[in-house]
Amino acid sequence: MIIISHLLCAIDFSDTSGYALQYAAEIARNRNAHLSIIYIDSTPDEMPPLRFERLQDEFEEWTNKSNLSDIKITRHILFGAPEKEILDFALKINADMIIIGNRSHGNMYDLFMGSVAKSIIQHSPRPVLLVKIPIVSA
Repeated sequence: MIIISHLLCAIDFSDTSGYALQYAAEIARNRNAHLSIIYIDSTPDEMPPLRFERLQDEFEEWTNKSNLSDIKITRHILFGAPEKEILDFALKINADMIIIGNRSHGNMYDLFMGSVAKSIIQHSPRPVLLVKIPIVSA
């Protein structure tokens, strides 16, 4: 049996990461697992305290939009390169799975620019669930 007791969901305040958070919450709920939610700020400059407080408030407000009241969660704001921070944090907390959203910009963009999701999938020692917003046809 596969035991899932700690999930890691990385968000960036996009609709796609909101959808990934919904998936993470549902898995956490069904498995009675802990859910760690992280936001990574890749700004190279040191963040002034007032801006950090606003970011914390936005992070909490944004995650509170999801139905998380019945799940054990922790929120973390990290600084650095998203790929590295997600992978390092997953190991640090011994996450059983990483859940991320994917906003693909198309094959040419990914070919030249790479993607955070692609890098995490390639380098993660943990299972990765890549969530896309479904396309609704008319």
